[in-house]
Amino acid sequence: MRKMFLSRAAALLTLVLTTMAFMLSGSPASYAATHQAAVGVPASVTVAENPLTEDTSGNFIATVSGRGLHRNTNYVLTDNNFSCTDSINAGGSLVVTTDLEGRFSVPFLGGPSFFTTTPCQVGKFTITATLQVLPSIFVTSTFKLQSPMSFTPAHQLYFNPNPAVISTSGAAVSTLYGKDWTPGNSFAVAIVTSSCGATGFTTSNAGLVDGDGNFAVGIDGAGCSAGTVRLLVVVGSSSRLITLHLAAPSL
Repeated sequence: MRKMFLSRAAALLTLVLTTMAFMLSGSPASYAATHQAAVGVPASVTVAENPLTEDTSGNFIATVSGRGLHRNTNYVLTDNNFSCTDSINAGGSLVVTTDLEGRFSVPFLGGPSFFTTTPCQVGKFTITATLQVLPSIFVTSTFKLQSPMSFTPAHQLYFNPNPAVISTSGAAVSTLYGKDWTPGNSFAVAIVTSSCGATGFTTSNAGLVDGDGNFAVGIDGAGCSAGTVRLLVVVGSSSRLITLHLAAPSL
């Protein structure tokens, strides 16, 4: 009887151990190990245009990118920017998924033009990317928000035409001109809000102010309705929000 009991106990123990081994083979830790990024690629999280320059309304716009992370895996992004709402802290955190090379890239923006909140404050903050499964390893980066640079009276930004009349097919075309800027400075335009379904840009001189201090950005909208296209314009270290008005088609 005792031998039969020991035999059954041994069989039960073997079953338990086998089940545990099967469960552990599918555990988060094992999952993380099989999704490890290629050896030799340092894990990092970076913020483009760091430090970031706010516009005069307390908005900022940039990109957060990760490299050398676990491949095809979810990471949870958090930051300690408590002065305003941004695209990471809007929901408490932001989940991103890396590609097969262990990379991700997401827009990063904040301020009252994007969220119902107060303007962002200047300061130095951190962004943390934490692996969503065990082991909960993480990578931290810093970014700095600095006060907007003032435009001098000589710096000009204007649309032609403004307002732009929408065609009956919903297309709209205009051009943003810059004059009397520092030659060689880079310039960029980003959409804040738009009454168009799609908006494209065509920049002059490879995105640099020409030798006479001028630049131009073609605005091409599709699926537009009467309203506005609000843009964030960054020239060198200066930035400003500017509005293109769209008028209904003329009969």
